[in-house]
Amino acid sequence: MTITTFFRFTDEAEAQPVLQLDGYYIPEEIIIDEETGEVIETIPAYYKTADLAWALDVIGTIYNDDAVIDPDTGEVITPPTPMPGWHINFSGPYAENLETYRIEPQHPYRKFL
Repeated sequence: MTITTFFRFTDEAEAQPVLQLDGYYIPEEIIIDEETGEVIETIPAYYKTADLAWALDVIGTIYNDDAVIDPDTGEVITPPTPMPGWHINFSGPYAENLETYRIEPQHPYRKFL
């Protein structure tokens, strides 16, 4: 059995610099030609989601199960409302700077098996 540790940030903008400290988030990189000053390549930002001893599950915003759906057409009448925060899960050891954001949900939305 794998133990899942749960974390919640205010939003993704708060999470990115915290996750970047230990290499879990890699920001966009722009490679520029030194001679011409022109952009050669842009490497998009990404989350490093696994290594030999750990795994990171980027969940993001979690939504309540309160959408109103028209039973005849299947059309969404009222979309689901978001729960507070922006969420990630961890399996394995994680950086100490994440401890501030650790939570213990009563009914986890998603967890490692």
